[in-house]
Amino acid sequence: MKKSIPFLTIGFFIGQAVLYFIYIYRFSFSFPVQDDVTLIEFIHAKEMGGDFFGQLFRVDNDHAIVIPRLATWINQILHGAVNFKQLILLSAITLCGCFYLLLTQFQKSKIALPYFIPVGFLLFQPQFFEVSNWAITGLQHINIVLFACLSLIALEQKKLLLALFWAILAGFTFGNGIVLFVVLAAYFIFTKRYQDFVVWGIGLGLYLALLLPNYVFGQQAKFDLNVLHIANYALGILGACILDLTGTNLIAGIVFGGLLFGYWAFLFVVKKQQTFFGYLFLFIVGTCLIIAIPRSGDNWTNYNSSRYFLYAPLAIICLYAMSLTQFPQFRKGIFLGTGALSMAFCFMSYHLHTAQMVARFQVNQADNDNWIRNKRVVGIVPQVFINDQKILQDAFQLHFIDQEPGILTQADLAALSGDTPTWNLAEKMLVEHHVNPVRERHGVWLKRFDYLLFPKFTGENSFTNSWFVLLQNEQTKAVFTVAINFKKGSIKQLLTSGHYLSNYGIAQVYTDGMPLGYYQLFLVHQNKATHSLYRLGQTHEIRN
Repeated sequence: MKKSIPFLTIGFFIGQAVLYFIYIYRFSFSFPVQDDVTLIEFIHAKEMGGDFFGQLFRVDNDHAIVIPRLATWINQILHGAVNFKQLILLSAITLCGCFYLLLTQFQKSKIALPYFIPVGFLLFQPQFFEVSNWAITGLQHINIVLFACLSLIALEQKKLLLALFWAILAGFTFGNGIVLFVVLAAYFIFTKRYQDFVVWGIGLGLYLALLLPNYVFGQQAKFDLNVLHIANYALGILGACILDLTGTNLIAGIVFGGLLFGYWAFLFVVKKQQTFFGYLFLFIVGTCLIIAIPRSGDNWTNYNSSRYFLYAPLAIICLYAMSLTQFPQFRKGIFLGTGALSMAFCFMSYHLHTAQMVARFQVNQADNDNWIRNKRVVGIVPQVFINDQKILQDAFQLHFIDQEPGILTQADLAALSGDTPTWNLAEKMLVEHHVNPVRERHGVWLKRFDYLLFPKFTGENSFTNSWFVLLQNEQTKAVFTVAINFKKGSIKQLLTSGHYLSNYGIAQVYTDGMPLGYYQLFLVHQNKATHSLYRLGQTHEIRN
């Protein structure tokens, strides 16, 4: 029986990774989302004979995203066109690679395989859905974790040039890559390898020589240096895992982050646990700070952003590994406690965030329709698509990008008439108009959107049933599609009825992408490959 335990454990690890991959595959869709457009700009410039290296090393929103652009180019070479779903799945595979590297470091510490089980529950979950289900952020954050792990492993193997190579790649993946150079410097200081600073300096100089000529600060970099806000923001990211166990209590995230940091400082500084996991945690702390400094601004609460939450489970994994090594006499207790918490966290993460995964998938479906018909998006912030409309049109028309089939055909649109059957709502649709100011470095812009609220929707809204609102302009007859996204139901509802989603639906319409005026409303019910059309018998006004 003991001989079979390693094989069963490895099988369990593979199962965790495969189930996560299937989950990501189910809820990913090949359509660019917001900053994905920067990847298209590179492909377009390359194909149209533009400045290849200038575009490759161009800085966008504070980041030199060379590696994400190269990954996109490779996808185009292999597939024939850029497919954003494939890029998302590539990031899922990369995360599995990070999982494997963490496993090798557990084995190096002579920790038995079963003790690694909590790591899968912490890593393979959707709390960081804006990374796992968004092409550009996945190529940034997951790749940088991979490069950080590879660099630290090379450093421990005394392969300095290789460690610096991975650090340079990290620097050209996302803005926090510069932190890895600081971590390498700390490693040299603690290990008294001062002679390595010469090669380190050359590596850092090479990176900066490539970066600085093209560097500009992005609009999100506000640099309002409020020390308390920065600390809250950074610690909140570090302790973000606790949010899913405390009803998104933002103070709990900050307190938990502070406890994690204090415990790491005890193990790293006092107990001299200066190994792979100790330095990886230091990289995570630096990452939290470098994100917090320009983005905390005058509001620390916006640390609650999924795109930064990949680092929180990694921090717990680091402390878990360090604890198993430092306190071998308590290994079983540490394993059982961490295992129970990691499974609870994993379950709550899936329960809380799957609704958002469904919503993102359906919003992308709807905006794919909008782009096909109107060369506009209305389910996400449309400014990037408006600014780069010509580039996007060229990219789709010249087949630089894969185009998913639309929900509706021209025959469906022709069928929108007074003869379309009416759908009777159990409660009247409610409308909310919003104008939110967004402060950027050089000013404020207004984000306009409407909520169409369906308080008691009676249609079937399982994972195989989707609902969309069609808005047909009364004058031009242009038709826009928005997804009705349903809030998650309670755990009690899930256990008693098997229904995960509630019957409270919200359709969000970003109105900057639409002509002003009155719109007739229709309803689309999609069930797998079939769909039905209904008239709502209401109008909606798009206004300033």
